Amino acid sequence: MTPNEELLMAIFKYGKIVTRFDNDDLPPIMAFPTEKYLDVLKAYKDYQPMSAEEQFLSEAFNRDSKELVDLVMHFPPYKHLLAQKALFAVLDDWRIIDEAKVSNHYRRMALEYTTIEVDYGLTENSIKEGTIVLESSDNRRLAVKFYFVEHMEEGKPRSDIYLICEKENKQWLDELVDKINKWIEKNNYLRGKKIKPDLTFLDNKMKYNWDDLIVSDEVKEEIQRNIKDYFELGEIYRKNNLPFKRGMICYGQPGTGKTLLGKVLASQIESTFIWVTPSDVETAKSVEYVFEMARDLSPTILFFEDLDLYASIREGNNKSDVLGELLAQMDGFMDNNHLFIIATTNDLKVIEPALKDRPSRFDSVIAFKPMDENLRTRMIRRLLRGYITKEEPDTLSSEAAKLLKNMTGAELNEFFISVIKTAIDEKNFDADKKVILSLDIFKKALNKIGVNKNKIMIGFGS
Repeated sequence: MTPNEELLMAIFKYGKIVTRFDNDDLPPIMAFPTEKYLDVLKAYKDYQPMSAEEQFLSEAFNRDSKELVDLVMHFPPYKHLLAQKALFAVLDDWRIIDEAKVSNHYRRMALEYTTIEVDYGLTENSIKEGTIVLESSDNRRLAVKFYFVEHMEEGKPRSDIYLICEKENKQWLDELVDKINKWIEKNNYLRGKKIKPDLTFLDNKMKYNWDDLIVSDEVKEEIQRNIKDYFELGEIYRKNNLPFKRGMICYGQPGTGKTLLGKVLASQIESTFIWVTPSDVETAKSVEYVFEMARDLSPTILFFEDLDLYASIREGNNKSDVLGELLAQMDGFMDNNHLFIIATTNDLKVIEPALKDRPSRFDSVIAFKPMDENLRTRMIRRLLRGYITKEEPDTLSSEAAKLLKNMTGAELNEFFISVIKTAIDEKNFDADKKVILSLDIFKKALNKIGVNKNKIMIGFGS
């Protein structure tokens, strides 16, 4: 430490301006003439000590940190790991020569890592915070600072990556940024996956197909036609310079199959599928984020559940900012090519007209009606698959459907569990412990849970 630095440290330590220049009262280092003291105060004012991070970079490049230049790349959280993968892929022949999380308090610490899900049940570690120093075979160096933080405004995570090199290599740094962005666009591991906006993957243990969706043939055909057009006509629209997107609202009382449609699509389609719940779009910024992700990962099906909870008629809507952003993002002027937007609601009447009635936003409005006897028969027949039945399955399905009037599909699913349990309680199973189902078991299960006006009142939603 130089004499000037020692003097400055002494002034800082004593924490006051000395107004009485008595050499006997001053520490030895401060026993000097007044004019010199004033010079020191001015030097102290102008003195800017090197930060720990600057010191780290200066040592990494073996030159003054002022001779370095940096570029920052901002990423949404779903690109944090991807950007790191891109960096190492583009610089595959470079090696790490140093790494640290630099703090002004502790100087050097180990890199901080975070775990990121890359597929259902599969995770990878990624650098959350810290700096690595890379060196090429021709002795060029690059420092990369990772900074994954909570967004101050909305509480949403954000990924910042700083690239630092010598000023004379600034052009190379610009080219590197371009290469990283191109690699990300080409190799996004989330494209084609079934995810939620918080980057958790949808549970794919249970696979659903179109036969699981018990709705009228007309409804199923209209949905499938829209899906087929989305996949098959996109290229034709593109080659003829036409915007290509689809929007569909599915409405009906709870339990009629709207949510099941989402599960079927997530199991059957090949494109990206993003399942959005009301908690995912509580602010305008989060709506913007969801659409940004969908466009990045297109072709994408965006599945908005319970639209009425955040897109109701403007008057009295306490989420008007969310509604406004949703309208803007779905507007015909937005770049929504290769987006299929599906929304579900229990109450179509409360949806903002500017959202549901404008063709550039939603092209189709499809009613999911309660099951009639024929649909109940089809669903019960499907539920009986793999089970032993006393009567012929078709006969049992038809007779049980007559008993279970006004039940929705969700209620039938729940009720069937009660039927299995009743069969077990009644000791109706074979030597291999497989239950044997019958119309009598259906009746006993119905009596156990209670019926009022042909509507099950216990164990189901309204």
